[in-house]
Amino acid sequence: NVWVQICCEEMNTQELNFFPCPCDYQVCALCLSQLQKCPHCKQEYNKKNYRTIANKFDSCPYGQRKLLRIVDHSTIMVRNVPEKYLNDTLQQKQYLGQYGEILSYVITNKVIYVKFKSEKSATDAIHAINETYFAGNLISAQFGYQKFCNFFLAGKQCNNKNCSLMHHYDRKMEMFDIEKEATQFHKAIQIGSNRNKINFQQNKSQHERFPLTLQKQNVIKEIEQKVDNKKMLLMALDQLLQTVQAGK
Repeated sequence: NVWVQICCEEMNTQELNFFPCPCDYQVCALCLSQLQKCPHCKQEYNKKNYRTIANKFDSCPYGQRKLLRIVDHSTIMVRNVPEKYLNDTLQQKQYLGQYGEILSYVITNKVIYVKFKSEKSATDAIHAINETYFAGNLISAQFGYQKFCNFFLAGKQCNNKNCSLMHHYDRKMEMFDIEKEATQFHKAIQIGSNRNKINFQQNKSQHERFPLTLQKQNVIKEIEQKVDNKKMLLMALDQLLQTVQAGK
């Protein structure tokens, strides 16, 4: 249960999903009607800043909460990897390791689950490798997800010290129903697919090489641009020289 620090009344589901201030400090409806400023940051309340966040956990019947999945923005799932790379190879520095520090690397049912130390590393990896060709295969990458431990959902203590499931709940968690919304979830997190497909069409001869990080790709593009600029400059100078010689 969540209690309001102002009046100590228990907040209902609607109040739990309501954020009247940008600092995310919450008060019940009664306190809000009597306050002019946020007790936490002292900012004046403004209806333009009111936000309601629909929460699946609170609104979901208890029996269906086991179908909820929590999006893990620091974990990626890589699919359709060539058979010869379904081992520890891709966690090396020249492969997935180039996007950031890897905390765990697991292969299950031909899917590689990679947990990075930071969410940025996971996002960079998805941007770079999703819908790219590697060793002849069109690989895909998306954010991973976790599920709640059944003991946690039942309000019991989980005695499995090695349990990797979720044992806490935060209203800001991004969740979806694995049965009803899995398709929408997968579509929503397909990052950069069109860009990578276009790049492949333009560079088919390079599809055996593992994709570079976006930063390295940008550096290469800058170098290529400078080379092209120099070529154009040399061509312009050559034309100018020919014009001068023709004038003589």
